Amino acid sequence: MNRKQEMIENWSWRLTSEGKDFYLEVMCGTSALYEVSVKLTKDEIKLYRECGKEFCEKKAAEVRYNPRKFVQ
Repeated sequence: MNRKQEMIENWSWRLTSEGKDFYLEVMCGTSALYEVSVKLTKDEIKLYRECGKEFCEKKAAEVRYNPRKFVQ
């Protein structure tokens, strides 16, 4: 299955979905850029549906601040 793009903030983050799963893909780094993809929990999906872009901005900032926490 291919991921569908739901929302995007260029050069910052994008929200994608695949079936019932949602992923926030966040650009991280300073001199070298890399992407961290985070699968959202059911509670985070609910927050996204309630708050929209505001949720994505806050979650992206959390990922960017400590990307190692989200890399598996």
